Amino acid sequence: MYLQFFGMSQMPFKARADGEPIFLAGTHAEALATLVYGLLSAKPLIMLTGDVGLGKSTLLRAALSKVKSPQLEILNLPHPLLQPQDLLRLLGQTLEMPGALQLRLPDVGEFHRALLAAAGGVNRLALIIDEAQLLPPLTLEFVRLLSNLDAAAQGLFNIVLVGQPELWVRLQRPEWRHLRQRIGLRAELKPLSRQASADYVRFCMRVSNTEADIVFEPRALRALVRRGAGAPRRLNSIADNALLYAFGEGVRPVSARHIRAATSMLDGEEERLGQRALQALRRLGSASAGPASRLQEREASGD
Repeated sequence: MYLQFFGMSQMPFKARADGEPIFLAGTHAEALATLVYGLLSAKPLIMLTGDVGLGKSTLLRAALSKVKSPQLEILNLPHPLLQPQDLLRLLGQTLEMPGALQLRLPDVGEFHRALLAAAGGVNRLALIIDEAQLLPPLTLEFVRLLSNLDAAAQGLFNIVLVGQPELWVRLQRPEWRHLRQRIGLRAELKPLSRQASADYVRFCMRVSNTEADIVFEPRALRALVRRGAGAPRRLNSIADNALLYAFGEGVRPVSARHIRAATSMLDGEEERLGQRALQALRRLGSASAGPASRLQEREASGD
């Protein structure tokens, strides 16, 4: 909607698709290197943790794109709320085991043999579990049992646990010490620093063939960095909505007022600044609507 108004070639603050460049700084660069190294060196159990909105899924996709190979089969769980038997069947399907859909827990030995047979084709299997902090206790215990297969499978089976900090806290309990000891590599994402946050915004703008220092006033950029709290997802949301508000008002560049309005909307706060921006967007929509649409609006308002 606002691309032409600000001279952009694409949406700057969108989720990055596979193969697109991503911003790396601080713990994000370290985490990507850890994931890639762990997968290439066939570490049996790898963990990535980080708070909501810090970019765990983006980093995971980037790591998988770097290690993509015909010899590496990847199983991404559709969601973590699976029972052990469901997980075993998905693994069996990935290895194209006969009767995979009928596998039961006592058939773990069959899965183990199929995993060893994959060694003949130099195939490896990586199990990716996102939002792993939500794994049911029995399924988490099954993951521990699966991690024990690696020794006999000669590094052909890797498990990557990705989750929020609660996952690491959960594994500190005595009953999970055996699983915790199996972790070969661990990376933890931290919020971006203020400088890294500003660099992130500039990176996103350059991807869209524009410059942050032209589109955002200096005060607006500082406000965006401060209110973004070092979380790329939050920075994206605030910036995107601020651009929309400025576009609705026909104003360039984006001001600190637009940043405050966008933050208020996202945080559910009642603020006149946000209402003014929304009213401007409604006026813009009304101006671009056809005669019938404008008539409907007048009828609805009682004019």
